[in-house]
Amino acid sequence: VAESLTNVAKYAHASAATIAVTRTNGRLLVQIQDDGVGGADVTQGSGLRGLADRAEALRGTLRIESTAGRGTVVTATLPLGVADP
Repeated sequence: VAESLTNVAKYAHASAATIAVTRTNGRLLVQIQDDGVGGADVTQGSGLRGLADRAEALRGTLRIESTAGRGTVVTATLPLGVADP
């Protein structure tokens, strides 16, 4: 959440951002959405790729929806509970 909000502050030129955290079917869903310029690309730079790598290390996923001119939605889905060895 903190790194996504840092990206919003640095790059999005957004007027607002929202954070939603929910628990569903043994998974934690964290979503950060802004109303900024959009156009975020996980292949450009290391910040978003780093977020994706960290989610994957926890056996989760990171999805980024970022159409130019329409803001960005970053969604992390992470398993809850004890990880298998």
